[in-house]
Amino acid sequence: MTSCTPTETIIHESYDDKSAKEVRKISGWTKNERTNPKKAPVTLLPGYGQILGRFVKNKVNGELKESTVSKTFVVENASDTTNLLITFKLFEFDKFISWKEEGHVKINNYQIALGPFSHSETQQQSDYSFFEPIDNGKEYISIERKSQQMKNYFVQTNGKSQKMDEMHSVSITVPSVVYQENDDGKLKVEISFLFRKGKKKQSFGIDDFAIVANRNC
Repeated sequence: MTSCTPTETIIHESYDDKSAKEVRKISGWTKNERTNPKKAPVTLLPGYGQILGRFVKNKVNGELKESTVSKTFVVENASDTTNLLITFKLFEFDKFISWKEEGHVKINNYQIALGPFSHSETQQQSDYSFFEPIDNGKEYISIERKSQQMKNYFVQTNGKSQKMDEMHSVSITVPSVVYQENDDGKLKVEISFLFRKGKKKQSFGIDDFAIVANRNC
């Protein structure tokens, strides 16, 4: 009889256990896959550690394109799962202005917004949650984003410390219809922002990326 684990972490990635060069070589994440694909960079944040990023404005032939980072995973025994929980830390460097950066997470063919960003003194205004209906309203992808630390100046530019760096925890619940459409159980995750300002003004990074499988046992 095959045993069943109701809740199992099937993916967990941290980018601080090897040198930046090694992490970049083996992480499997790609930046700007559709426009100018390269291995995702790794950055050391003073007082924190290494993260995947920073991802900056992406301009191709004079036209602004989304700055993306993506990777394809394989969900083993996908047919046995009811849903997946994707979590990661999102680093917001400098100041994102409400909806203008158009941040999204795309999972296979389904996309959900990361929501507006603000810099109020109250944490509640920096948090966000949303349910995105899919499969003709039969299922939905849910997202929750919470500010973990307010105004942490991880990165300084030109000696100034008036930047608005923040760290957010992101949780996304993905129903099985998203990754059971194909028999191979592939799950492509893409995180993107449309930046209008350069690296000294806007960029993002990620850390502690994990996927938890939930099953009916």
